[in-house]
Amino acid sequence: MLMRTESTLQKSRYQLLAAFSLVAAFLALTAIAGCEPKAQVHQWSGQTMGTFYRITLLPSSGPQPSYQTAELRAQVDGLLRDINRSMSTYQADSEISIFNSLKSESCVLIGEDFLTVLSEALAIAGASKGAFNPLVAPLVNRWGFGPIKQVSRLPTRAEVESLLELTHLDNISLDDTSGQLCKRNNRAQLDLSAIAKGYAVDRIASLFTEQGYSNYLIDVGGELKVSGLNPEGHLWRLAIEQPITQAAATLGIHEVVHVTDHAIATSGDYRNFFEHEAQHYSHTINPLTGYPAQHNLVSVTVIAKHAATADAWATALLAAGPEQARYLAVQHELAVYLIERDNRTHHNEFSGSDLDPLSDRTRNNDVHDDFSAWHSRGFASFLTQ
Repeated sequence: MLMRTESTLQKSRYQLLAAFSLVAAFLALTAIAGCEPKAQVHQWSGQTMGTFYRITLLPSSGPQPSYQTAELRAQVDGLLRDINRSMSTYQADSEISIFNSLKSESCVLIGEDFLTVLSEALAIAGASKGAFNPLVAPLVNRWGFGPIKQVSRLPTRAEVESLLELTHLDNISLDDTSGQLCKRNNRAQLDLSAIAKGYAVDRIASLFTEQGYSNYLIDVGGELKVSGLNPEGHLWRLAIEQPITQAAATLGIHEVVHVTDHAIATSGDYRNFFEHEAQHYSHTINPLTGYPAQHNLVSVTVIAKHAATADAWATALLAAGPEQARYLAVQHELAVYLIERDNRTHHNEFSGSDLDPLSDRTRNNDVHDDFSAWHSRGFASFLTQ
């Protein structure tokens, strides 16, 4: 039986982009809403990495000539093009695509952006005990969530087990000094989409800081970083989205956080998925099982100093499931907010009381009846009182 036709795939791609666009617009509006701005504000947006970016920038002192803003926007666009040319699996001539096409025992020199992101991805792969894995590309493609749409049928267990072999980190080797990246298995492929957008946010933030700006909001595909104060002179107010249910198919606010000089990223299983024979298949692949994550954890929000870190950890914790996500959040002192579905049976391979730090559990009495919420101690300082 067909899982999805090509026309359905195309439609789902556009629906996903539309969903991200709505969420980002909602977050941006929430961040600066309240009353009329008292400071000059420059805002612009564009497209990148198959999604969007949005900037809210406050000049540090005095009015800013329009030509300076235009030059800064050109710099942002150029920076994003460079990152896309480096790490987009949708571009055949990108650095990552060239590496993915290499034969066994072949090597290539990679640029600084690629090297920085891959090094961070490998570090988080180790810290997350494999819940984050930059070599998950063959599985992502086979399940129909990558640039290669192999979705005529569900993969067999034998196929999944074969593809799991390609996720072993010893299939590649990276020399951090020279930037030489080598492939040990020609079928192994990298996918950095779960960290690249966050890295792009960090690069834009560095650009703004170098140019002397200290008050801004940067949003690339829903990964955000804020600095300084908002136009009202207060901490930036950002919204965690209420997961969409059949009963409430429109966006809503689940929680509000007050943030400055930090990044925030959210991963959820309710935007990009397909259903087959009444089974929900999320785009988040568990690299330890080879299957789409199957548990009642629906949304993970992470706040960190760097957007790349928040981006990767949000993906890792969503893949890991609720018990292991709580365990990792406590172990690594991460600022994490989890939303779980209460009306689903809980299946998780990491279940066990030693992995469920109940002393760190906080439930929000105002959440929707279908959900429960938990946050780590590190997240508490960001919550609205």
